[in-house]
Amino acid sequence: MRAAKFTGFRGRCAFMRDCDLEDADLSQAYLYRSILTGDPPQSMALDRANLEGSNLVQAYLAAGMTGSNLEAARVAYIRMNQSSLRDANLSGISPFQASFVKVDFSGATVTTFEPPFFADRCPGLQAALKGGPPREPESYLAELSSLMRRGRAGST
Repeated sequence: MRAAKFTGFRGRCAFMRDCDLEDADLSQAYLYRSILTGDPPQSMALDRANLEGSNLVQAYLAAGMTGSNLEAARVAYIRMNQSSLRDANLSGISPFQASFVKVDFSGATVTTFEPPFFADRCPGLQAALKGGPPREPESYLAELSSLMRRGRAGST
């Protein structure tokens, strides 16, 4: 489904696994509680996909999303664990209670991240947050990381 046109797609609770949606247009899509994943996660290809303005509330995304556009997407309670958001546009999103574990944020554009959200082992996230609004997300992450280090004994 490479470069598919799914503008305004109504996919509440949709389940997509190991699909090639590179360059797909999913702008304004309703993907509430949807699951877009691969095994391994990068086999769900959403590279350069347009998810601008989409509803991803409570969705689970484990995918390659390098260069994707998530500008102004609604992402409260989203789980994006093991995704690649390299060079992605995350402007205008507010990941309230979101989870990012092993997510690559290298080169991503972040403008509005506000706590609370969970992030662990996310290369590039600290650098992406530096250009944004006040230091609140940075200090929140530093405190969270400090707490996790104290309780971590071996592998998670």
